[in-house]
Amino acid sequence: MRSRPALVGLAAALLLGLVPPAVAAPPAPPPTGSPTGPTAFRRTLAPGTAGRVTALPPGLRPDARVSALVQLDAAPTGVRGRAGAGGAVARRAVTRVQDAVVPRLEAAGADVGARLGTVLNAVQVRVRVRDLDRLAAVPGVRTVQVARVVHLANARSDQATTADETWDRLGRTGRGQVIGVVDSGLDYTHADFGGPGTRVAYERNDGAVVERGTFPTRKVVGGHDFVGDDYDPGATGPDAVPRPDADPLDCQGHGSHVAGTAAGGGVTAAGRPYTGPYTEAALKKAFRVAPGAAPQATLRAYRVFGCAHGAGDDVVVAAIDRAVRDGVDVLNLSFAASWGTADDLQTQAVRAATAAGVLVVAAVGNDGSRPYLAATPATADSALAVTAVDTESATRGKVARFSSGGPRRLDSAQKPDLAAPGVAVPSALAGSGSGSTRMSGTSMATPQTAGVAALVRQAHPTWTPAQVKAVLVSTASATAVTGYDSRRLGTGLVQARRAAAAKTYASTPTGLDSLAFGMNQLGGAYREKRTFQLTNRSTTSVRYGLRATFSSPVRGAALTFSPSALTLKAGRTATVTATLALSAAEVAALPGASASDRGSLSTLHGVVVATPRTATAAHPVLRTAFLSVPVPLSAVSAPASATAGATGDPAPIRLTNAGSHAGTATVYQALLSDPAGDASGTETADVTDLGVRAEPAPSGDPADRLLVLAVGEARGTSTHGPRTALVALDVDGDGAADFRVFSRDTGYQDRGVPDGTLTSFTVDAENHVVDRWTSSAPANGSTVLLPVLASSLGVTAASPPLGVQLAGFSELGAGQDDVTAVARFQPFRPALGQGPAVTVPAGGTATVPLRLDRTRLAGQTATGWLVVTPDDAAGLEADRVRLQRTPGSAAVVGNGG
Repeated sequence: MRSRPALVGLAAALLLGLVPPAVAAPPAPPPTGSPTGPTAFRRTLAPGTAGRVTALPPGLRPDARVSALVQLDAAPTGVRGRAGAGGAVARRAVTRVQDAVVPRLEAAGADVGARLGTVLNAVQVRVRVRDLDRLAAVPGVRTVQVARVVHLANARSDQATTADETWDRLGRTGRGQVIGVVDSGLDYTHADFGGPGTRVAYERNDGAVVERGTFPTRKVVGGHDFVGDDYDPGATGPDAVPRPDADPLDCQGHGSHVAGTAAGGGVTAAGRPYTGPYTEAALKKAFRVAPGAAPQATLRAYRVFGCAHGAGDDVVVAAIDRAVRDGVDVLNLSFAASWGTADDLQTQAVRAATAAGVLVVAAVGNDGSRPYLAATPATADSALAVTAVDTESATRGKVARFSSGGPRRLDSAQKPDLAAPGVAVPSALAGSGSGSTRMSGTSMATPQTAGVAALVRQAHPTWTPAQVKAVLVSTASATAVTGYDSRRLGTGLVQARRAAAAKTYASTPTGLDSLAFGMNQLGGAYREKRTFQLTNRSTTSVRYGLRATFSSPVRGAALTFSPSALTLKAGRTATVTATLALSAAEVAALPGASASDRGSLSTLHGVVVATPRTATAAHPVLRTAFLSVPVPLSAVSAPASATAGATGDPAPIRLTNAGSHAGTATVYQALLSDPAGDASGTETADVTDLGVRAEPAPSGDPADRLLVLAVGEARGTSTHGPRTALVALDVDGDGAADFRVFSRDTGYQDRGVPDGTLTSFTVDAENHVVDRWTSSAPANGSTVLLPVLASSLGVTAASPPLGVQLAGFSELGAGQDDVTAVARFQPFRPALGQGPAVTVPAGGTATVPLRLDRTRLAGQTATGWLVVTPDDAAGLEADRVRLQRTPGSAAVVGNGG
C-alpha cells in the first residue's frame, strides 16, 4: 500500500523487519533455457564508469525543490475569445479564485511566483517534492504539474518549401502578420531585423533594461523577458528562480536564428538590411543572411531561456499566456519537453491559444527515431507539430536522424504532422551585427513552417487557425522526401505555395488532422472506424477519389472508405468514414510483444490520398495521415496454486492460452504483491508484483548469478521511460538498503534527453553506479525486467538472503507507490525453483516444472510463483501461483507476497 513515510524510508535506504538468514547451503544449479537468461540482456557498464555518482530520478529526492504550475478551478479568460476577450467579469473571476487559493498554497509549503490567466488559470510555484501532494489537496486546485525542462531543440529552405514562389507568384510575404517567438530572446540590433547592424550596438545594449530608442522596433514590435540572463531551471539555488525584465535581448543566439528563419528581412552582401523585392529572382542575389519565410511579417520576442541553460515549462506557459494576450497571429515554439501527451498543461495552453485565434507551430523534438518520443507542446491536437528533413545532402530531402519519433504517448495518435528543412539551416547570428550561422534541429524546421503559416494566414485572412493548419497538413509533399515514412514525417514536406493557393483541405473534428486508430489490444478480428472531412471553400465543385497508401508493412490490413469517391460542391464540407480491418488470422499473425521492445514498435501507418479528377491550384491532391498500433494478445492463465507434500517437488503446473496469439511465459519466485490503484499520480508506476529468477552469469562464472527482477504494474503504458520501478536491496542483513536497482530511459539518465530505450541501473547507498544492463519492457505493456549481477552486489553463496523492497515513481515529477513489506531471497540458494520459459500456442497448453527446497523456506519469501507473459493484456501479464502445502506438512514461512 502507499505510504508517504515509506518513500522517505526508501530514499534514505532503510529496510526494517528482516528475519535472520538461514544457514548457508551448497549452491543449486540455476535453470537454463529461459529467454530471460544471459542472451536476452546486455551489460552496458562501460569500463571506468563503475563508481561514478549518478543522478537519481526526482521521486527519490523528496527534499529537492522543484518548480511547478498549479492549475486552479476557474476557466481562464482567453478561452472566451481572442486575446483580452472575456470581459471584466471573467478577469475578476480568475483574480478572485487566485486570491483565495494562493495563501493556502503558501501554507502548504509553496513559494508562489507569477500568476497566469489568459490560456490557463494557474500560478507558478517553487516547492519541495515531498509537499506536492499537499498542494494537490488544497481546495480550488485542479492540477499540480512539476515543471519539466524544455530543450532548444535561409535561401535553400525557402526554395525547398516554395516560400519564394509564394512571395513571387501569389504576392504573399507575411505583411500584416505578427509572429510570436518564444525562445532565448531576439537580437533586435541585427541587420536581419532592421537594426543598426553593428557589433557595437549589441555590445552596448544592456539586456536587463530597455534603453531609449532601442526597443521595440518597426520589425520587432514587442516582447518580454520572463527569466533573466542567469536563469537555470536545473539549479538548486537562486538561479532557479526567474528574474523577469522588459528587454528580450538574446544572449544565447538560438532565438535570433529562429526568428530570422521565420521572418528575417535578409541582409545584403554589404551587411545592410535587405528591404525587397521578395521574389524568386531575389534569392539568386548574394546575401549575408537570406530572407526568412515570411520576410515582411513583424515579430514579438518572448524570452524563456537564460544565457546558458534550459527552460522550465512553467515559464513557457507564462510566455504563451502573454503572447495570446498580445494578439500574435502565429506562435513559434522551437523547443521540446520529451514524452508529450494530448493533455498536459502545455498542450492545454496551446489548445486555449488556438481557441483565441493563434496558430501554434511547435517542434516535435530532437530525441531520435524511436517511438513515443514526440514532445510537448507539439503533441497538442491543435498544434502544428514539425519534424526536420535534411535538404542539404540529396536532390530530395530525407528525414533528419535526430527528429523525434511518433506516435504520441498514451494514445498512440499521429505526431508529427509535417516536416520542413532543419539541417544546417543558415540564419542570423546574434551579436554579430550582420553575420549568419548554421544550426540544425527541429528548432530550425519549426520557424520555417511558422513563416509559411504566416503566408497562408495572409492568403486566407478569414480562415481560423484550425483551417490554416488543416490546409498546411493536407498539401504537404511526400515526393520531396526520400524514404518517406508517415510515422516520422506526417504528411510530408510543407509546401507554402500549394497551401496558400488551395481552397480545399482535409481535417478532423478535433483538429488533430490525422486518423488516430490508437493502440488496440486484440483477441480476434479487428474492425474500427474513424471519420474525416473534406472542405471546399472555392466557388466551383470538385470530384475526389480516395485511396490508402501504407508506409509500414501492411500485414494484411485493409483501409477502406465510404464513400470512396465524392463530388464536393462549392462551399460545402463532406464527411468520409475510414474503416481499418484485420481478419482473425491476420491478427494472430501479427508480431508479438518482443517486436515492440527495446525501442521498437509494430505499427500500421500511412496516408489517405484524396485525388481530384482535375487538379488545380484551388483543388490540389490532399493527404491525411493514419496510424494504428495493433497489439495481438495471448491469454495465458496459470492455476491459482501448486500443491506440495512433505517431500518432493510440486507437480508441474499447466499453462493454458485462451487467446488468439501465442504467449511466452516465464516463471519467477514471487516476492511481493501490492493492490492496484494505490499509486498517487496517473503517470506513476503502480507496482503490483515483484518476482525474481537467478540465471547463469553471462561470463559463465559458476560463482556468479544474474538476478532478473520482474516488476508487474497495474496499467500498461506506451513507453516505460517516464515511469520508474525501483527495487531496494539489503545485502548484509542489517536492515538498511545497500543498493537500489531502478529502470530509467537510457538517454535521459546519461544525457538528460530520452532515446526510447530502457536500462536497469544499480547504485550503491552513495549513488555510485555499480551495474547497468539493457532492460526489457515492451511498449504498451505492464512488466519491466531489471537485471543485476550478484557479484556487483557483493553477494555470494555464503551471503545471507537479500532484503528486498519495491516502489514505483514518476519520472515526470509527483507520484509514488510504496510497498512497505520486505521480502527475502538468496540467488544461490532459491527456495523455489522453476523451469525454462515456454511458449504457449494460441488455444493450447504447456507445462512448467517447479522445484521446492524445504530447508530454505524459513529464510526466504516463498509463498509461491509469479508467471509473467508479456504477450497477455496489459495489467494482466503476471499470474500469481500460491504454494499450497498438504495437511501435515511444515508451514510455509516467509513474509510478503
